[in-house]
Amino acid sequence: DDPNADLATAVLDQARNGLQQFIRAALTSNRCRVPPLVVHVDDYLGPQQDSLLGDMSYNTAMLQLAKWYDTFAISYGEVVRDISWLEGDSTFFNKNDVHFSNWAHQTIAWSIGFASLELLSTFCDDGFARAVYNFNSTGGDHNKIPKYYLYLPPPLTRELLRKDVEDKYAEALKSAQESYVAMACFNKTTGGDGNELEDRSPCIVSWIATPGGYGVPQISHFMDRHSKNSGVPIRGWKTENQLAEGWGNKIGWVATQSDEQQR
Repeated sequence: DDPNADLATAVLDQARNGLQQFIRAALTSNRCRVPPLVVHVDDYLGPQQDSLLGDMSYNTAMLQLAKWYDTFAISYGEVVRDISWLEGDSTFFNKNDVHFSNWAHQTIAWSIGFASLELLSTFCDDGFARAVYNFNSTGGDHNKIPKYYLYLPPPLTRELLRKDVEDKYAEALKSAQESYVAMACFNKTTGGDGNELEDRSPCIVSWIATPGGYGVPQISHFMDRHSKNSGVPIRGWKTENQLAEGWGNKIGWVATQSDEQQR
């Protein structure tokens, strides 16, 4: 048997077990609220093992779990691995130990910044697409929008078999539903009337009135929902589709009263 292969497997299993315990603890830290954003940053490139497969074990486990739990993973190694290992560039990699130069530290910071912006952009794009779909499929009726329970998938271990995974997911969903009821999460998050107590979306509260974008119904629905979430009533505003100067399809949100009467 290859001792390096055994070591790579051992490191992979140890990394997966440790990371998975942390992820599950974080995501269940407050069951009645939106869970925290779990971010894993892997800044390791080596050299601790002779086997490259072993050196990549932690990164492999991190990416597996990020896909399994839908968490946020950033790998410095994936950014610079080609130029460090294949081209031998030592700017971002120390061949003698795990410590590296200031350029490597700066690259890690840039990687985190870029990935964070990409995450926010993707999340808000998906949220917009989901909101448009819900609006079109329900006619703007909030009561018809499906409610989803937040639940964790079964632990990703060597004992989890393909033939059992469907039943394990069903057990996880049932457990989440029972916990939601037992902890009275509905009353804590909605005030008992089904309306959310607060808007926890990190996306910018705005819309762009352009052809093919938001129309009159969508703008009115958007502003009504924002008014309900914020508790601020809307007075002195309305949507307007102005075609006086030709077919411009310029839809907007315009004031209809003086400043002191607008809210």
